[in-house]
Amino acid sequence: MSEERWSIGSVSHATGVPTETLRTWERRYGVVEPARDDRGRRVYAWVDVERLRVIAQLVHDGARVSDLAKLDLEALQRYRGVASPEPLPSPRSGMRRFAACHPAGRAVAEASARWSLVGSSESLADLGQAGAELLLVELAWLRPDAVSVLEDFARAHRVVIVATFQLLSRSQRRRLEAIPELHLVAGPLQAHELVQAFDLAVRETRTGGIAASPRYSREQLDRILNLRPDLLCECPNHLARLLVALGDFETYSRRCVVEGSEDEALHRGLAEGTGRARVEMEALLAQVLAFEGIAI
Repeated sequence: MSEERWSIGSVSHATGVPTETLRTWERRYGVVEPARDDRGRRVYAWVDVERLRVIAQLVHDGARVSDLAKLDLEALQRYRGVASPEPLPSPRSGMRRFAACHPAGRAVAEASARWSLVGSSESLADLGQAGAELLLVELAWLRPDAVSVLEDFARAHRVVIVATFQLLSRSQRRRLEAIPELHLVAGPLQAHELVQAFDLAVRETRTGGIAASPRYSREQLDRILNLRPDLLCECPNHLARLLVALGDFETYSRRCVVEGSEDEALHRGLAEGTGRARVEMEALLAQVLAFEGIAI
């Protein structure tokens, strides 16, 4: 499979560096040497984007591009360095626990009276034993193996993941959306907006385990509903209609779960029960579609 390539506009969006500045850095300092497509337009590999992202951060902190231009990515990361972080405060009783592989982790903890930061690192591997119920991760780094790393982490640690992104390819986004534990949020966001994203992500996730993601998209169910019933069994149509209703009620019930409210347990139970019913009905629909030879 060929490596993902990015346009100069996409790179500008991901790094915060204007396109004209990117061209100047290339022309004057040789910061990167992007390839060209068949129409002569610049196309950037991941290593180019990551290099530009680190340089942009260093320039923002006062470094000169001319001092950075000839350093390789590893040297740039050493140049940036990571100051010894202040110790994390002990979580207060009753607070929810999150870990962060994200620059806004501490800001989120300071902005929230409900969420306590119990782990912070630039490496996901360091956060597996943090004991968090939610992980905040930034996808702006665009590592080629980023999706696989998150898939493995989600399987190994049953936590909700809130992932912010500025630039994703279509294939990356499809794979990420297939991870039931993960909630994608377009960034950048302010700390209070990330707190809201936390609450929504947890509200839409079943307590005691991650809800199974829908087996069929709404578009697939709509296609089944539009099949001509006079030409085949009507069971697929009926099952699709039931699944649409179950999915709508499951989503509604999860959004009605308000922590500490009198009816929290009721709505949580409704969401969980509906989710279980949806999973069973999806399995039945799969059997009917296979029997009828219907491909969607």
